[in-house]
Amino acid sequence: MNEKVLTAIWSLPHNLETDPLIADAASSFLVESEPPMLLTRTWFDTFDWRLYKKDLFLYADEGTWHLFQMKPVMKEVTHPFHAGSGPFFSWDFSASRLRELIEPVIEMRSLLKLVTYDSTTFCLRILNKDEKNSGWFILGRSCCQTNRGCVPVGGTAGCTGI
Repeated sequence: MNEKVLTAIWSLPHNLETDPLIADAASSFLVESEPPMLLTRTWFDTFDWRLYKKDLFLYADEGTWHLFQMKPVMKEVTHPFHAGSGPFFSWDFSASRLRELIEPVIEMRSLLKLVTYDSTTFCLRILNKDEKNSGWFILGRSCCQTNRGCVPVGGTAGCTGI
C-alpha cells in the first residue's frame, strides 16, 4: 500500500496573529503542540551582488554558513560560522568547499550583511482518535531586524497529512 502525502501552503499577511489560528486549529482538531522553533538568519553578498549574479545565495544561522547554488541544479554547501560583525572576505574562511565556490566570484570584495530575519515556527501535531500522529499544521512568522526593532514581514501556514 502506497501512502500519499498531501501538502498545502498558504502565505500569511504580516499583521495576522498566530495565536487565534492555533486556537482555532486546537478547537477543531485533536492537536499536540510542539515547542516553538526560533531562528535568526543573516543573508550576505558583495556590494555589487556578485553571488546573486552567479545564482549563489549565502546566509548564516545557528553557527553555520549555508551557500545555495541554484543552477544548474540546486545544491547546498555548509561551513561552520564563527561569530563576528564582518566584513568577511573569502580568505576569512578555512579551506573548504564553500571557500572554493565563493573565492573566484567575490575575489577581493568583502561580504556584507544584507538583511537579518528572525523567524518563529509553531508546529501542531494533528492526532487521530487513537491519539496517533496523522498530520502537521505548521505556522511560520518572520520579521526583519531594523534599527527600529523587528518589523513583521509575513509568514506561512501549511498542512501535511501522513
